Amino acid sequence: MTTRDRKTLMIGGFILLLLFSVLAPELLIGEIGMAVTVLFGWIHFLIHAVPQIRVRWAPIGSTAVYVVMLLSGSHYFLRWLYREMRGSAVPPNWNWRWTIGGFLIIVLMFTSGMAAIGAAHQTAWLVNSPEPLFRQHGEVRNRIICPNNLRTIGEALTLYAANHDHKYPVDLSALLSEDLSAATLVCPSSNEEPAIGATTQAVLADFATPHHCSYLYLGKGLSQPLPSDRVIALEPLENHQGKGLNVLFGDMHVEWLDKAQADILLAKLALPASTTRRSEN
Repeated sequence: MTTRDRKTLMIGGFILLLLFSVLAPELLIGEIGMAVTVLFGWIHFLIHAVPQIRVRWAPIGSTAVYVVMLLSGSHYFLRWLYREMRGSAVPPNWNWRWTIGGFLIIVLMFTSGMAAIGAAHQTAWLVNSPEPLFRQHGEVRNRIICPNNLRTIGEALTLYAANHDHKYPVDLSALLSEDLSAATLVCPSSNEEPAIGATTQAVLADFATPHHCSYLYLGKGLSQPLPSDRVIALEPLENHQGKGLNVLFGDMHVEWLDKAQADILLAKLALPASTTRRSEN
């Protein structure tokens, strides 16, 4: 590879990262994603924030009038003061450039002070935050992986039902024999770990022990087709720090429910919020 090719590849990679940071920053994971988001995340913010800005010309016009009045008054006062300090015999030579320069210095000092206060406030917030910054970024990534897991589980359930007289399995462990990865049954935000083993039987044996499944399965005894609002699988609230949960419905779509919606659903299903059981009769 020539030097020119390497430079082209580096520029292309940089542009790709920049596009991801603007269009879909949540897809950037790990330290590289964090660094790119920190450097270019403001672009993504501006793209979404600027169209929502509504210009109010009346306050802008009145502010401009006040600034002109302040500059004019300050200029003539400073010119008088300058003349008095140097003596009446000296012609007034205080010019507008000095007045405008002083005004801009004051504005910059005010802006710098506000920026310093904001930086100190955000630093203090990060230091006292109950969750580390990188964990918060990781949760954004996990919010993408977790519903994808449930969608994959839904696809595996559909294939299983097609091969078993439209009946769903008794337990999610049956899907492990259908080439479903054990990692798919674990939400990355939970404390569970994927079942491991050199063979399928070893994986099934490990899966039978606790802490290898993050999702509660409610499909035992059910058959296709199902109502679109029938819950097939869901996760406990603690998977995402109690902020909400993902639900797999009968038509195999996955939906995120916030805390209030999740509490209503769990009460309707007569399930405790902290349940981690794999199946319900």
